[in-house]
Parts: sequence; structure tokens; C-alpha cells
Amino acid sequence: MGTGSSFNPRKDVFDEEDLGGYDASTSKGVVKKIPIEVRPRRKLGNALRSVGSFGRRNKGASTRSALSVDYEEVDKIRKEYEMFKLNKENELVGVQKKADKLENENKRLRNELQALQKTCNKLRQERDSAMDAEYQALERASTFENERDKIQRQFKIFRETKEKELKNLLQAKRDLDTKVYKLRNGIPIEDRHADDRGSTGGADSVIGVGHQSSGDWGWSGLETEHSLPGAASVLHHSKLGPEMAHGLIELEGPFMNVNRGDWTVASASIAQILPAFADATSGEIVLYVALTADMLPEWDDVSGAGCLEELRRRYEGSGHTFTVVQFVTERKLAEQDPQLQFSVRRSLIADCTVFLGLLGDHCNKFVSVELNAAYVESPGTKPCVFVYRAQQCTNAGCKSSHSEIQQFKAQIKEGNNIKLINKTINTKTSLSRLRDALESLINREMGIEDNTPTTVEGSESPASLCGVNHWDLLGDNQQHQMLNSATRCLCCLGFEKHYERLNAHITAAGPLPPLLVSGASGSGKSLLLAKWVRQLQERLPTSLVLYHFVGSERSSTADPVAMLTRLTQQLMRRENSLLAISSDPTRIVGEFPQWLERVSAKQPGGIILVVDSMHQLQMAEVHMKWLLDPLPVDTRIVVTVDEDACPQAWKAWPTVQLEALSNHNVRQLLSVAAEKGLKLSADQETKILTRCRTTATSNPLYVSLMIKLLLRMDAVQLEEQLAHILSTDSTVQLYEYILMSLHLPCTTAEERELFRKILQFVYVSRDGATVSELFSLLPTLTWNYWGPLVEKLERLGVLSSICGVLTFQQKAAWNAVRDYYLQDPKAESKCRDELATLHRSSLRGARHSWRAASELPQLLCAGDGERLQSCISHPWIFQASYSRGRCSELLGYWQRAGAERSTMAATYFTAFKKLEDGCSRDENGTEQARVANLYEALGRLLKDIGLLKQAVAPLQRALEVREMALDPDHPSVAQVLHQLSLSFIH
Repeated sequence: MGTGSSFNPRKDVFDEEDLGGYDASTSKGVVKKIPIEVRPRRKLGNALRSVGSFGRRNKGASTRSALSVDYEEVDKIRKEYEMFKLNKENELVGVQKKADKLENENKRLRNELQALQKTCNKLRQERDSAMDAEYQALERASTFENERDKIQRQFKIFRETKEKELKNLLQAKRDLDTKVYKLRNGIPIEDRHADDRGSTGGADSVIGVGHQSSGDWGWSGLETEHSLPGAASVLHHSKLGPEMAHGLIELEGPFMNVNRGDWTVASASIAQILPAFADATSGEIVLYVALTADMLPEWDDVSGAGCLEELRRRYEGSGHTFTVVQFVTERKLAEQDPQLQFSVRRSLIADCTVFLGLLGDHCNKFVSVELNAAYVESPGTKPCVFVYRAQQCTNAGCKSSHSEIQQFKAQIKEGNNIKLINKTINTKTSLSRLRDALESLINREMGIEDNTPTTVEGSESPASLCGVNHWDLLGDNQQHQMLNSATRCLCCLGFEKHYERLNAHITAAGPLPPLLVSGASGSGKSLLLAKWVRQLQERLPTSLVLYHFVGSERSSTADPVAMLTRLTQQLMRRENSLLAISSDPTRIVGEFPQWLERVSAKQPGGIILVVDSMHQLQMAEVHMKWLLDPLPVDTRIVVTVDEDACPQAWKAWPTVQLEALSNHNVRQLLSVAAEKGLKLSADQETKILTRCRTTATSNPLYVSLMIKLLLRMDAVQLEEQLAHILSTDSTVQLYEYILMSLHLPCTTAEERELFRKILQFVYVSRDGATVSELFSLLPTLTWNYWGPLVEKLERLGVLSSICGVLTFQQKAAWNAVRDYYLQDPKAESKCRDELATLHRSSLRGARHSWRAASELPQLLCAGDGERLQSCISHPWIFQASYSRGRCSELLGYWQRAGAERSTMAATYFTAFKKLEDGCSRDENGTEQARVANLYEALGRLLKDIGLLKQAVAPLQRALEVREMALDPDHPSVAQVLHQLSLSFIH
């Protein structure tokens, strides 16, 4: 039958589940489990161990082994549970610690939040206080404006009354001048009534104006008549017609009934007259002194007592140059060419401002020539001061000269435009009288009504704020002098076609890019633009012509920000704007195109802007980047550049190319020179034409300079020197030959050393050197040597005088001096140190020189930063730079010194504080007002460049000083409050 294992081959026993859910209660049979002894398998044992005590115990297993397995599992689970419990308790402890830590952090943050809320409330209160202060300042400003309007109305009434009185006085003066003229010329005077005089006043006024110079030069008239700049300012004020008026006051002026057509004609006439006034006020004051040999003690008293030194400091403090010309009578003068000495003295007397004569008992031939040139030949044309003594000569050998001087004394007693002092001047009273006489004449000639600084009410200009007095604050007259200097040239051939191109550009329709005039150095670009600008001023009186001529690369004219500041000021004057230009260089560059567009839209003839040598501007591509943008419709811009230095971005503009001279042009120039006295043989002319065929030797500057040299030679010198002149290959070498020809003929080694030092000092200076500076640096220099030398240097195109400052006419001359005299770097460094010492000494007195503020920082840039920082920290340097609108230059100096702007603010504040402590005992308060102006200027500068926090301290100090020195309701106090409120708002 088999064994029991055959019933279920896969399991050893049957379970209830194997029976398919069999129920014993419903079944009729009985089923019993038959135990069978089976050996346990390895597989089954493993199954039991894995199941544990909870599984079903198999048949044949041991009871003891099953229970032991159950106990081990329980112990293991218990241990695992205890470990689990311990871990959880530890986690609970860590969580509790974190909760405590977070609670402490929460408390700390709550405390900080409460502190921040208190700070916020404090700031709100401060803001409310500042807003209240601003509201009060605005109320004060409103009150000030009302008072100002009231004063303006009163002044209008006063002005109209005085205008009528002045008109009547001028009419009476013209009538008297007419009568005097008729009496002098033997014309009978008709008896006219007042109405007849009024109807014929126009004719009388013309006669009076034409002959007023001879009758207005009396000494009594010097103290009452108006000066030339006064007349120029009247012309400038009346240049605006009725269409330019912006207010009721202007419309009710003296030109209310002038129509537009008549005003255009009048403007053209005024434009032609104005350059004459500009030439009369060149800024150079020359005092020519002529004295006889027996008046040397009196001259020692004048020069030794500091009379002239006081005048020099006074006028140099207002930006002028003051030069005293006095030739020394020496025996070796007789050995020199007397005609050369006479011509030099006559030329200097013709250009001098005032003539001072110290007359004794007899005079030599040189003094006689000086007296004749100053007064005898043209009485009354040159203002003179004569100091003489009425003594008789006891020497029988000087009767002729004695009689001559006595005749001259008798003649000047009845003359006009002179001041006589009939006594010795060895006393303080006499010296004071002489100083007052010279000052009065100089003020009249230069148009200086008052040397005290003047401010314009309602103006926020830097000059008005700093209270400085400068005759040419922004360099307008300097540019006018440079324009006149550029027009003096022989070579201007072939310009007609260029004029046509330039005129076509400005008359073309629509917005146009700038016109580029390109050419080599010395090709005549400056001459072309200068003559074209003169034509525009005469031909287009309704157009606004702006121009800027750049000198050397390191001169003040090469500062693009200063140039844009000056041009912006001219545009603002057209708008009658009294706003101040920002001190931030970026804003100046960005706002200039906006002013161009604004003014050109209102200008009838548009705006024409001419910039010469634009490639020499510092960082020209950055500051003149606005030229690449579309320009206003009514604006035309013409610029000149050297073809070798033209940036790539500018080459896309329309260009006028200046070429070298052809042989035909050179022959024409030689023909013009032949009419002036140049005598050349056919062979010499052929040599010149053959030489002038290369690019360098056919340069217009080279040819004109060569002709100047040949005109100064006679036939013998021409034959000897022509080969040397033609051996030069460039303009620089030709200038070197000129310097050599002037250097070698010097008779002594001392004169040769003086010649070398003069050119070196002019070279190392930024804008050039004045004559007074050269005489201070070179004690052995005399006018006997300097007078003929400077005339030769100017005629040969080496030096030129711009507003009394000697500078090189051409860049080639500058390079020639560098190559010929400054090959050793130590020589240049030594000259810089000597000039710096001279300018540094001018900062120690009460009156400071404008030249020191311009030259000294540039001279110290080559040295260490400490010396430069010590220099620019001086209050006068800051005052001069801020008032002239050269803050970008000042910021550049601080950057070169290695100092940050915050350091600059702290340094200036400390310097002004020391200055304030030094003038605390000032009784009249003028020095305190000056210090307050400096504080406010510093605050404005810091505000403009973005240092708002540093700007608050100087503005607050300016407010405190002005409130103590002035009335709290003074307009200056309101002005500081306005600036302070702007700083808080920003």
C-alpha cells in the first residue's frame, strides 16, 4: 500500500486549508491525523527558526528548542525597544534645547525691533524738522523775491529818470563839442533855439563823436568820464533788439521802437565796432618810464618805496599783467645801432598803456626821442604823467639840452591827457600822489571802474559767489586775442575754394554732421578758420558765431571741460539765464548739446561753432563724443585736426583737405615779398623753387617763415645764408636755424645764457611766461637787451604775446626749443623748480596772483604727490579754480596727487577753518564774508559731484557765519538755506 508520505508528496502533514475548508460537523466520515515519524530536514529547521514562537510547530520538533527560540527573540525585541526609547528621550532633550535657544533669539530680535522703531521715529522727527526748515526757507525766499521785485520797480523808475538826465547831459555835451569844433576851425556859430537843436541833434552828434578825443583827454575829465569798457558794456547790453527781450523791463528800454530790419543793420555795425573795444582791453598793462640822468635818485625812490610793486600786485590780482619798461642809459648803447634803439623804443611807447616821464635839467638823444614819441609828435593821444623839478642848470656845457627840456616843460603845461607833478617825489605824500595819478590813468585806459569784486543780484555764478574780480574770467578775451594772432600771416593762397566749401556747409538744409578741415601741421588750418570767422561776423550778423582756438596740448585752452563751460556761459547769456553751471564735468559735457539745441531754435541765423586743433584737446574722443550724435537743425560745427592725429571715428565726417603749396603758389609769394623789398636773382629764385618741392618744404608755414627770414637780410647776408636756409628739411629745422641765428650773435656769454633761459622758461610754463616773471627770474636781464630781442622773436614767428603772456606761435617752434635747448632732463626740471618757487612766493601775500593758481599746480604735477596736494590745498587755488569754472581740472589734480574726493573735502574744510580762525578779529566782517563764500562754494562743489553727506558740514558752517555776520533775513542767508535744503532732498 505504500507509506503515508505518498498522500502528499510536497508536505509532510495535512492542514485544514488543504482539505478545502472541510467541516467535521457536516461530514459523515471521521478524519484523523496519523502521526508519522519523519526526520526533520535542514530546510524545515531553517523555516522554524525564521518563524519563531509565533509559527506553527511542526511534527517531530522538540518543545525545548522552540521555547528557547521564543525567549531569545523577546529579549532582542526588548533591547531594541529600550534603545529606541533611549534615542527618543535624547531627541526630546535636543528639541527642548533648540526651543530654548529659539526663544532667546526671539527675545533678542524683539529688542532690536524696538530699537529700530525708536530710530525710525527719530528719523521721522528729523525729516519733519528738515521739511519745516525748508518751508521756512521757502517763505523767506518768497519774501525776498517780493522785496527784490519792489526794489527792481523802484530801480526802474530811478533808471528811467537818470537815463533822461544822462540823455540831456550828453546832448548838451555834444552841442558844446560842436561849438568848440566850430570855434577852432573858424566856422561861425548860428544862434538856434532849443527845438532847432533837437531837430538837428543828429548831425551835431556825429561831429561831436568824431572829434571828442581831443577835448576829452583833460586831467579833470579823467576822473569823471566813463571808461572804454564802460562803453563796450553799454554796446553789449544794447546789442539785443526788441525781438530778444524776455521781460517787461527790457521791452520798455531805449530800443522799444526799433524795428527788426533797422536792428539787423545796427547789429552788423556793432559787430564791426566791438573788436576794437576787445583789442583795447587786452589785459596787458605796460608802464613806460623815461628819465633823465639827473633824475635817477627820484627813480630809486619810486622803485624802492614799493609804489610800483603795489600797483603790480593790485592789477595782477585782477588777472592783468603789469610790466614796467625802463631803458638804462649805458655807454655801450652808442656802439649799437641807434636806429634800432629808436625804433624799438617808439614801438614800445606806441603799445604802452601809460607813459611816465621823470624830467630833470637836461636829456640825451634817447630821452628826447622818447618824449617826442610819447607827446610832442601826437599830443593828447597817449596818457602821460610827468614829474619834473624847476631847477636851473649851472653847467655851461649842457645849455642846448637844458633849453630843449625847458621848451618841453613849457609845452606840456598846456597839454591834455597829462598829469603834472612839479616837485620832487622823495616824500610819502608825493609818492602817494604819483601812485594815485598812475592808477587813475591805468583804470581809465583799461576800463577798470572799480577793483573791488562786484556781485550781480540773483546771480548764482561761481565768480559772484566767490566775490573775485577778474577781467577775463572764462577766457573770452584770450580767445579773441588768439583769433587776431592767427590772422597775421603772409601765406593765404588758395583759400577761396575752401571758403566756398565752408559757406556751402553752413547754408545747407537739414541736420548735418560736423565739417572736418584736415591737413598737415603748418598747412594753414588756423589761418583759414580765423579769416573765415572774421567774414562770418561781418556777413552774418544775426548768426551766433562761437569759436575756440587750442594752444599747446598742455595749455589751459586744451581743457575740453573749460572750453564747454565758456561756450555754455555764452549760450546762457543769450538766454539771459542767471543759473550757475554745474561743477560736475559729466553734467557739463551732457548739458552743452541741450543748450545748443535750445538757443539755436531761438537764434534767427542759427549757431556756428568753430573749434581749431580739436585733436589737441585732452581726451577729445571722450569729451567730444556728443559730436557723433545728430546735431540740432540750426547748428553747424566746423573743426580742424592734423591728418596724422585724426581719430578714426571722425574720418567719416565730410572733410576739407588742405594741400601743400605748388611751385606756382611759391612763386606768387615771392612776388609779394619782392614788392616789400626782397631782391632775389634768377638763380636764387630757381634754387628756392627747386627746394620747395617736397612735402615738408612746400608746407605753407615753412615757405612763409623762409620769406620772413629773407626779408630781414641784405644782399650780402642773403648770398651767405641762403644755402644754410635751403639745407633745412622741415619747419622744425628752420626754427632751429632761426634760434641759432639769434643765439650766436650775442656779444657775451651772459647774453647767450639769458637767451637760453628765456626760451626754457617759456617752454616749461603751461600757458607761457609774462615779462615781469622773466625779469624776476633773471635779475641781470635789462630792457636794453630784451627790447630788441623780443621784437625779433615776434617778427620771426617764434613768440607771440596773448593777453600779456609770451607763448610760442607754432608747435614747430615749441619742438625746436625742446630739441635745441632742453635735451638734458635736468635743465627742464631746474627751470620748473625756479618757476614754482616764484609762483609759490605770490601765495604768501595779501593779494594773490591768478597766474600762480594756473601755473603752479601744473608745474608740480611732475613731482611727488605731497607737494602737489600741499599746493592745491591752498584756499586761493580752490577759489580761483571754482570761480573760473575749472573744477574738473582741480579734481584731476587731486586724482594725480593720489587722494580721494572725501579727503579733498576734509582738507579744504580744515583749511577754511584755519582761515576763519585767523580772521575772527576782523571788525568790518569782509574776511568773514569771504570765508562764508568759500564754505558755500565747497558745499556746492561737493553737492554737484555727489558727496551729499560731506556737503552738509560746509553749508551749515557758511550759514552759521553769515547769520552771525549778517542779518538773518539777508539774501545770502536764504541762498545758503536753499543749497542746504537741496542737499537734504537729494
